Amino acid sequence: MDILQWLVEVLRAALGPLVEKPYVVITVLLLCVFIQLMTSLVYRKLTDVKKLMRYQKEIAEWQSQYMRAVKSNDRKALEKLNRRKRRIEQLQMEVFKATMKAWIVLFFPLLALWNLFNRVIATNQVAYLPLLGRWLDFNAWYFIAILAISFIFQRFLGIRTRG
Repeated sequence: MDILQWLVEVLRAALGPLVEKPYVVITVLLLCVFIQLMTSLVYRKLTDVKKLMRYQKEIAEWQSQYMRAVKSNDRKALEKLNRRKRRIEQLQMEVFKATMKAWIVLFFPLLALWNLFNRVIATNQVAYLPLLGRWLDFNAWYFIAILAISFIFQRFLGIRTRG
């Protein structure tokens, strides 16, 4: 028995019925909450969130002004905005680099955790989706759950994983 299989068996034994129907739905949701918390903490530790939010606000304002100038065909405003274009591109690059730095740190641990729980979950029927009239497996339910949890964290709790 290799170490991965041993770890799967240990987790299955520790979690017991929590990896089987009907409790597995909640287990995956809690896994997503844990992952989102971990992602948020790493992002906050590796980036200056306030600075990135200022950058994104400046970028968004410039883009809005630029689109208005293009729609109204205001050449004078376009000239003025084009002078700031290089700065905006630099800010976009800073935001991108900061986000990538966090994701580089997180990618392999998150992939390993997903792979582990994909093996630990003891059923192919994780969650029933009445809209589709069918059961979802771990991968489909995880994808839906992580998107929902990310939305909740970002919108309602103010915990962001992006600048």
